[in-house]
Amino acid sequence: MHNRVSGYDIIEGTPYNATKEFDEKYTANGDGELMSTLNDLIKWTQSLIYGNIFSAQTLETAWTPALLNNKKQANASSVAFYDEASGYGSGWFISKMGETKIVWTPGAGTGVSTTILTIPDKNISIIVLCNSGEFLIADRIARDIASTYLD
Repeated sequence: MHNRVSGYDIIEGTPYNATKEFDEKYTANGDGELMSTLNDLIKWTQSLIYGNIFSAQTLETAWTPALLNNKKQANASSVAFYDEASGYGSGWFISKMGETKIVWTPGAGTGVSTTILTIPDKNISIIVLCNSGEFLIADRIARDIASTYLD
């Protein structure tokens, strides 16, 4: 695939091309056979924020932690272990940085880590695409970037 970046993992301090170990069909496509570009992800995120895809009410519902049958808030801390207060709603993790609401959706695969983190009240989205298999590295980078906007 033209301009496609390979994913890398580190073993004993040495980076190696993680996708060479797998069948190209398996690694050529993302989860659910979905791949994207940074430009397309920017368009998607802007369309979400500015109401071109869902109404503001629908988006607010998606970005609100779901309630379980026992009336407790769905908690995502088992996945986002560094954020014990994170909730989960309609495919998005929901939390706060300080007093500011953030929503994000992480992704990972063979040698890659991705995140789209949005600060709804500021209409800011941060997209991080890493070709490193380090667990949740894209989330940590996105949070570091977000903290510069919130300080």
